[in-house]
Amino acid sequence: MATFILVAGIFNATLFARSLYEFVIRHHPLRRIGWFVFSLVFLNMTAIWMSWFTLPDYDPHLFELPAFIHILGLALSLLGVLLFVGTTIQLRGMEKTDALIERGLFRLFRHPMYVGFILWLVGFPLYRGSFASLALGLFGIVHVFYWQVMEEKKLVDHYGEQYLAYRKRVRF
Repeated sequence: MATFILVAGIFNATLFARSLYEFVIRHHPLRRIGWFVFSLVFLNMTAIWMSWFTLPDYDPHLFELPAFIHILGLALSLLGVLLFVGTTIQLRGMEKTDALIERGLFRLFRHPMYVGFILWLVGFPLYRGSFASLALGLFGIVHVFYWQVMEEKKLVDHYGEQYLAYRKRVRF
């Protein structure tokens, strides 16, 4: 139980750190994000997902769910991974572009990586039968929605009417 609480604490602390980062860059825009800041964010995101995927291993109250729930959880998790990897591949090399990206996965979702995260946060605990992880995952989803809101504000500020029109056409 102590290990579960420790890993859950790491998960929550890293979620808060990521949300704090979004708040800081919204209210105090960094002119240039150097490798140091990028590395800190990358390490934080790595800690989020490492703690998340190990959390069910320490859940003291795993439940046996019907097989179709486990399969559904696995399918949601795999779809989340595909969205995350697909978005990462699509964005590779586009860091310096100033154009609004509206093709590929961004034709389906404004934030396909966040959709992938949400699918992981719901799917993995269902797959593992971990209700405590599912509850923490719902808390994590609140953070993802906050990240999305902060990013939307930046995008509206930057692209204006073009982004508002895109937002009307494309969900989440």
